[in-house]
Amino acid sequence: MGCCNLSQRNIPENVLINRALRAIEKSDMKTIKLLSKNFCELRKIDDEIGEIKNIRLNALGYALWTGQVQPFIYFHQVLGARTKAMEELFAKSETTSLHVICAKGYIDILKYYLPFYVEEVIEYPEIQEYVTSMSSQIYFDDISSLCFNSPHYLPIQLATIQENITLLAYLYSYFSDKSFIPRLLDMEYKEESTGENCVLVACRNGNYKMIVFFYKNCKLNFRVKNNLGHNAINVLIDGSKSSRDKRYFNCLRYLVEKVCVDVEHMYHFNLKVAQDPDIIKYLECKLREYGITTTKKDIDVQLIRLLSCENEKRCRYMQENSINYRDNYFLSQLDISQNDLANSQIKGNN
Repeated sequence: MGCCNLSQRNIPENVLINRALRAIEKSDMKTIKLLSKNFCELRKIDDEIGEIKNIRLNALGYALWTGQVQPFIYFHQVLGARTKAMEELFAKSETTSLHVICAKGYIDILKYYLPFYVEEVIEYPEIQEYVTSMSSQIYFDDISSLCFNSPHYLPIQLATIQENITLLAYLYSYFSDKSFIPRLLDMEYKEESTGENCVLVACRNGNYKMIVFFYKNCKLNFRVKNNLGHNAINVLIDGSKSSRDKRYFNCLRYLVEKVCVDVEHMYHFNLKVAQDPDIIKYLECKLREYGITTTKKDIDVQLIRLLSCENEKRCRYMQENSINYRDNYFLSQLDISQNDLANSQIKGNN
């Protein structure tokens, strides 16, 4: 790690690395400084020294991964470790330093590293593109079993899922007077594959605190829609279909009564997808205030009729073509998708 001769004891490289890793984990600066004197002939400071859960790391990256700010600063300032080299290693593992920082909530490292990251992004714009081709799933077992699929969550969105208001408030304050915000840390930037930003991620996850924070403190735009044309209420209802947690109902009321999000937008979708009785009752009540008398029961009846009609068409097709019901090959060739057709017809009725 430094620039002096190797110790005459000829300590094996793997032993030195293991000692260094343990020292970094404990932020044992005395040991780190001593060991750094034995590394110059073995490794460059930016070289990879190992991996954790398929994440390739050098010394700077390991300090960041473990959240140890003092070793991170020492490697960067004293030993000249390059943040770009660290980012390139993270990119080979299909993640970024910001994903780690935001998922694990390392605000102290963020405060130190952020100015350097912004400067580097301006100088090397391709750093922001490291995440565009990601496809692997990264797991952080030590954080409430958080699992994120890299292309679908930006670092700032991971902090949103974690409800890390302290970190988000710091980022909002830091960039409040800046003309440039890196897209990975931009609360209003839409992730490409879903078209969802922090507001919609908070709604999908029923994060009441985040919704209030983004609306009252950050003044974010709640009229935003994702790639499917869903607004904040549609996304919230879609997120609630697999959960009966009452937080979704509270979020819905806040979006309708405080934020004034359009409850009429794609209301057929909301009624079709909603499962919670309180949410269904509330939606129907609010729609009646706008002269819309459609109920979830109406939507369900319509869906049953559509499916029944398609079943009749399917049976007629099979009879006319003398297809045996057990003939899986011919059945697989039928270009009839009942659910897709039903969904598309209902979705179009706004």
